[in-house]
Amino acid sequence: MNKYIATLIVLFISACVAVDLTPYGVKLALTKEGKDIQITWLTNDKGNTPVVLYGRASFTPDESSSNDIYPILSNMGKVESLTTLYWSGNSNQAVMTNLTSFTSYFYYVGDREANQWSPMLNFSTRGFDSSNYLKFAVFGDMGHGGVGIDRDENYTLSHIVERQGDLDFVLHVGDIAYADLTKGSRIFGNQTVWEEFLGIIEPVSTALPYMVCPGNHDIFFDLDVYRKTFLMPSNKLDESWYSFNFSGVHFVGFSSEHDFLPFSTQYNWLENELKQYRQQSPNGWLIVYSHRPFYCSTQWGWCEKSELKKLFVDSLEKLLMKYNVDIYLSGHTHSYERSLPVYNGQVLGTYEAPKATIHLTVGTGGNKEGPDRDWLAAPVWSNGPRFSGTGFGTLNVINSQTIQWDFIDNESNTAMDSITITKGTF
Repeated sequence: MNKYIATLIVLFISACVAVDLTPYGVKLALTKEGKDIQITWLTNDKGNTPVVLYGRASFTPDESSSNDIYPILSNMGKVESLTTLYWSGNSNQAVMTNLTSFTSYFYYVGDREANQWSPMLNFSTRGFDSSNYLKFAVFGDMGHGGVGIDRDENYTLSHIVERQGDLDFVLHVGDIAYADLTKGSRIFGNQTVWEEFLGIIEPVSTALPYMVCPGNHDIFFDLDVYRKTFLMPSNKLDESWYSFNFSGVHFVGFSSEHDFLPFSTQYNWLENELKQYRQQSPNGWLIVYSHRPFYCSTQWGWCEKSELKKLFVDSLEKLLMKYNVDIYLSGHTHSYERSLPVYNGQVLGTYEAPKATIHLTVGTGGNKEGPDRDWLAAPVWSNGPRFSGTGFGTLNVINSQTIQWDFIDNESNTAMDSITITKGTF
């Protein structure tokens, strides 16, 4: 009897303890075909009924019905706990489906049973057809504590917010939050830094799909936090490589922080992914990205005489050439640099008639470590300004034959470098 009463008391106390399911770190992401929107958010506690509510007119979560003109849609999600040592919390994941092109949507994320919700948020879809027109912003190496996310200055985040009505998505090519730089956080990361960063980027990540790949500052003890925070359209949760189609362009993101050697799981996936796409679309735009560059000329370890870089290039560059990868995007070195079409260190063609991949390095998001200011003698493949400040690129796929590339210098908030790229076949 005493055990029974004790059990009832424990259950009563548990029921009285408030469950904190307040959403934070809300982020949108594209799905494999780009027509649905994946959404993730974090909560301190684990709820039973995570859900996204969305519609074409503003509404409140407690509205039990909607009219025929602007119905309120809802999709249930799932919850996964963070399992990395010294981390707590839960990742909630849901998908917004049945979206219409060029339409504004209002949405909430939260838990239906607990009736705890985010503020009302808003995003707009772009075209879903294969017309090829799209535009996105790209940068790497931003992070908490760097000038890139200083709201009081005109830097990366605020400049992208200014332009987000003209963008389809944002691509952050690794070294995301720099949550491994505080004392004692190198191995396991710092949850406070990670979550503060997620809060700071919400003006962008709640309005535009925020696509990422892992950098060396994101892996911690394992990739559990990264994978569950930024849910990308990979085939499996434990894989940090993925692909997606958007407006007729094929994007492939892989991890330079995992085994990339021939015959590894990732290598086999990457070659198969590139091969399948080229079989289906011999003349389509193909854009590949990861954190580390194949070509860079800053006076800094990876770009000078790195054995790991040599292994990286020797293992993977041949795939870029074999499968006609048009553009490769990366960061890692805290600078901006662009190449001519290049393979095996040799210039092949021009921007008007490329015969090899064009490499664009944009590790200029603005991070706590600062820029890489010193440069080696300019290699033959390096073209245009080599820049050690902060900024970001915008890549505009105008049609099936033309891409416009601009690099925005944060200091002036204007394009300091621009090129037009014509579709090449090689």
